[in-house]
Amino acid sequence: MSNKKLAITLSPYTQPENHCLICGSEEAHCNHLASLIQGYLYHYTGVACHIIQPQHPHLSTSQKLTNIVKEANTMYDEFKSKGYQTILHIPLHTNAFKGTSKGHLIMHYPSNSQMAKLAKEFRNALGLARIAPRTDLYELKATKASTLYLETHFHDNPEDATQLHESLPFLASLIATQLLKYGNKK
Repeated sequence: MSNKKLAITLSPYTQPENHCLICGSEEAHCNHLASLIQGYLYHYTGVACHIIQPQHPHLSTSQKLTNIVKEANTMYDEFKSKGYQTILHIPLHTNAFKGTSKGHLIMHYPSNSQMAKLAKEFRNALGLARIAPRTDLYELKATKASTLYLETHFHDNPEDATQLHESLPFLASLIATQLLKYGNKK
């Protein structure tokens, strides 16, 4: 059996115009979160983690998503050719809704029962989280790898934005731990 158990592609949000209520942007927070997750995973044998690079700011959202999915699918093929047993794609976002909502949103493609189970495990670990099976998100339906789409905290809600800033390393550790648990079950 291969010792290459788990390969993960992290896809941090790529639009800098979504500003956090406290400071920084959604893009900056998600890139920082991805770097922290990758740092936690770095020390585990048999785990590979790739962060999708930020997209050129002058591209349209559609062009950015096309490039993200293309890179994710290229990494899927590369990980598969290297013998990784479980390959995941994880988009990372924060959320916003008129400053009135808080918590986390976890999305997966409805027909992927493994991601539905992983979404429940994330919900249990995160606490205030809801799960939403979705078919309309390009990053969920066009990537080759099983995809779990994470929206953490509402960056336009004072309480959630504060929690995001105060707990980013803890959140990264929690996400990495859940991904490792999933990889070890496979």
